[in-house]
Amino acid sequence: MRKIEKTKENNGFISESIVYAFLKKQIDNNDSIEWVSENGRKANVANIGDDSLGYDIKYTKNGEIHYVEVKSSTSCNIEFNLTKNEFEFAQKNKNSYDVWFVHIESGQPQNPIELAKFFALKEDEDFFKNSKFTVENGDYKIKAKIINN
Repeated sequence: MRKIEKTKENNGFISESIVYAFLKKQIDNNDSIEWVSENGRKANVANIGDDSLGYDIKYTKNGEIHYVEVKSSTSCNIEFNLTKNEFEFAQKNKNSYDVWFVHIESGQPQNPIELAKFFALKEDEDFFKNSKFTVENGDYKIKAKIINN
């Protein structure tokens, strides 16, 4: 594995660990928390880690379910990539999908930042035009259908 990929993987593990520990402290006996990603399995918290769910951590607090996607970056800005699967899951679960962001500065993770209900937008807004964030994409994969005349 290339050094950059290994660093990114390590930063992801550290960031998810920090957010999981932070949330776990807030959970009481009536609530629950599950670290469901592959990183949860690596940390010996989950029996089976699944990175295809569209989120990393699921917890219930005061009867409300939260799906947490953890993102990290070495950039000073809150910026991250979103997979198609994460996007689709977030769209289906807008009111319970939270993004937690961890800035990694000089190899040291900073306090996590909660972006609660990040994709729950105003009625007149959409993913590409809204007051919370901007979307940049350099590549689009196009699948065309051939229509026989």
